[in-house]
Amino acid sequence: MARLRDTIELLDSIQAQTYSYTETIIVAERSPELADSIRKYIVEKGYSHMQVLYNNGEWGVSSARNLAIDQAKTDIIAFVDDDALLFPDWAEETAKTYADDSSVIGVTGPIFPLWEQESMSWFPREFYWIFSCTYWDIPEKTEVRNGYGTNLSFRREAFNGERFKTSLGVKGRGESGWMEPGAEEAEFSLRIRRKTSKRIIYNPLVRVKHKVYRYRFRVRFIARRAYWEGKAKAMLNRWYSPTHSEAVLSTEYALLRRILFVLLPRTLALLLRQPTVALRQLYVTVMVLSCVAAGYLNLRRGDRGEILRQRRRSRSDAIGRPVADDHGHQGRAFNRHARRLDRSVIQPSAGYAPAGPHDRKHNHSVSHLPSLSGRTIPVAMGAKRLPQFAADCDA
Repeated sequence: MARLRDTIELLDSIQAQTYSYTETIIVAERSPELADSIRKYIVEKGYSHMQVLYNNGEWGVSSARNLAIDQAKTDIIAFVDDDALLFPDWAEETAKTYADDSSVIGVTGPIFPLWEQESMSWFPREFYWIFSCTYWDIPEKTEVRNGYGTNLSFRREAFNGERFKTSLGVKGRGESGWMEPGAEEAEFSLRIRRKTSKRIIYNPLVRVKHKVYRYRFRVRFIARRAYWEGKAKAMLNRWYSPTHSEAVLSTEYALLRRILFVLLPRTLALLLRQPTVALRQLYVTVMVLSCVAAGYLNLRRGDRGEILRQRRRSRSDAIGRPVADDHGHQGRAFNRHARRLDRSVIQPSAGYAPAGPHDRKHNHSVSHLPSLSGRTIPVAMGAKRLPQFAADCDA
């Protein structure tokens, strides 16, 4: 029931949207009691256009999203994590983005970290993706390869015969960390952009906050997250060929250049003024890059076989129907290395408060979006139809 408080706060932020024509689908799994508690809260508060689904099938964020997509009936479907908070005009700004440009198939926006303790904010922005937050500081609308599921929406046409791959996406292991590849949003976005020849737009006004709890600062959590991110991106690089205008991993290449030529010089310059913070940032940088590289390079024979099978799969498998994955042995191998890591929490620095667009004092609003489901919340919207959210909750 640890997710109940987060889900309640999310539902309150949805109810406070300036755009009222939304429908919310919450998808719970693992705990029928959690689903019942959410239903009870919705009734007690008198919230309308909200429904709770329970995932009796394969667990995981991709399966929960697909379940919500099957139930959504609106023109736009958006996804938000159950531990996120929406700015009041989030749905409104999202809807405007679609209305202003018919070439847009998907919309994403900034995800600001909401630290459990302010002293955690020393963490390098370039690695905010560890916590499913954005590191971009783009001041205007721009085309991107993909967004994060904590703040991502698509037109309904994107789901015509397509779903999220259930072989990708975290399975909701909570504090134990990642034990499977993610990148399901990146894979889906690549597939949809190539199928429709339409764009995914980053709008800096479509904003959410994402809670970052202290347990996510544990070395083992960060190392696992980075390792599986590297493995997932290696899979994407093998599944998809580059186009004349974009490499499959262009986003990652740009981030690596930023780490090498912006983050590292900035951190080294900080050594004289704030040596403790600088050393922590250097430690995180070396650890994350090492674990990403280990995951990327550790495509064993079984992984390559799986990649070839993915390429040959029928269209019905490609749209996200449950497919058994065989990552158990890789997970166990990595766990042997992870056990050697220090399990302590990386200590935050009490005196460090970074400036910049990710300062959570910014009170930006969000635009009208669709419905919610369990752990992540898909939102569906349309000009003349109710938008829908989908959120996925774990016990």
